[in-house]
Amino acid sequence: MQALSPHSRRPLEPRLLAFGGGSGGSGRSTLARALAQNLAQRGRSVLLVDASFQGGYHHIGWPEMPRAVAREQDLETEHFDLQAAIVPGGRDKPSLLSIPFTRRGVAFPPRVRAAQLVRTLRAGSWEDILIDLDARPDAFNATILALSEYPILVTSTEASSLLYTVETLRQMLAYALLLQPEADTLERKLLDALESLSAHYTLQDLENAMQHPPLQSLLQRVLSAAAPWLLLNHTRDANERDLAQPIALGIGAITGVRPRVLGAIGYDAERGDYLRSGALDEPLRAPGDTISVLAERLTHMPHLINTQPRLPAHIAPSPTDLIGIPQTSSPQEIRRAWRHLWDGLRQQSNFTEYILPAEAREQVLEQLEQANQELQYAQAKAQAERRQTQADRRYQSTVAQELQRARNAKGMTIQSLSRRAHIGLRYLEAIEAFEIPALPREVYLRGYLREIARALDLDPDDLTKKYLVELHAARSAALES
Repeated sequence: MQALSPHSRRPLEPRLLAFGGGSGGSGRSTLARALAQNLAQRGRSVLLVDASFQGGYHHIGWPEMPRAVAREQDLETEHFDLQAAIVPGGRDKPSLLSIPFTRRGVAFPPRVRAAQLVRTLRAGSWEDILIDLDARPDAFNATILALSEYPILVTSTEASSLLYTVETLRQMLAYALLLQPEADTLERKLLDALESLSAHYTLQDLENAMQHPPLQSLLQRVLSAAAPWLLLNHTRDANERDLAQPIALGIGAITGVRPRVLGAIGYDAERGDYLRSGALDEPLRAPGDTISVLAERLTHMPHLINTQPRLPAHIAPSPTDLIGIPQTSSPQEIRRAWRHLWDGLRQQSNFTEYILPAEAREQVLEQLEQANQELQYAQAKAQAERRQTQADRRYQSTVAQELQRARNAKGMTIQSLSRRAHIGLRYLEAIEAFEIPALPREVYLRGYLREIARALDLDPDDLTKKYLVELHAARSAALES
């Protein structure tokens, strides 16, 4: 998968997984650290990047404290080396890079630039790089998310956390636009368009601002390429965990980009004990997805992507794409997924009450209802076609095919046979096609078959017997089905 930047990931280049979104207390940092630990225990080479400018905490409990490097080199130069700031991991342990330790002193903020940081990280030899961002939807965090292959938005079901998550996605898209190659030539028009947007702009506002044709093309490409993931945390029960997919669909209605769902984790009051004891690799005890389950999904991301197809909002999706399931899904799976989304968006929750505008909500519900009707019609049509195919296969007759071959061998058309045997063309066509509903009553059919046999120099008794045997078998099979 490619990031929103023009960069194309090389085969041996590390994967960048950036954890953003949510508000303070959403559990983003705890999840990033636990997942880094679990991936390392699976034998993968992992680097955990503590990119929180507000102090960071990942160095707590680490075998070795990071050391400051800003006094030794200028981090704002084009080339800088962060290797000295990386604390190497032990066996089955991730390495750690703590951005707060790159600053010159307590009175100075970190001065690492996002693009330079990503470029330096990509040059490393790790398999996975997990970047733990803070909750601020600012330029640094938005750029890191836009440059990463797997931007993961961590949120709880609290209104403030959901609001921060949507705002983070908005900022990621805005900076993704600025990262595109054409941004330099369109700089003034692009900046004017972005400056005209309010803080909580909608997809319609964004499209209205990008009226200039080159800007429209730029926007469509970014919306098509954006592929964030949603990780719902601190869910208290099954009802809240079931909101993950409806929230993702609602976010797509607001921003134009629908995240795929990485998972939903249950609320765990003992999470603090995990941190104090250093046992972050233990499974969470509350119901819901565990760290091990999430790590397994991160290891097999291409498979997970195939299970959640997602087309951008500006492309008219098929009903299954709107529902977010493969087109090969069974009718029961389609119905269950549709009902899941429908119920999740109709019920009152922090997301539907405070985050998703009422107009957007009604529009999505209308699209879901239309998708459901289209799928029901398509399923009914497919079922009818299957029945017809089975019927056609069941009603094929070897003796009727022999009749056609015998007529053709005589060089006779069906019209000439009709005149010679004194049989109506409609009945003769039904006999040769073995079209059971159009066949005459059996008492007349026997006579017609004998006349056909005489006209084609066939044995009348043998033809009549074989034809009626197949006819009775086909009618019995139809009654059984």
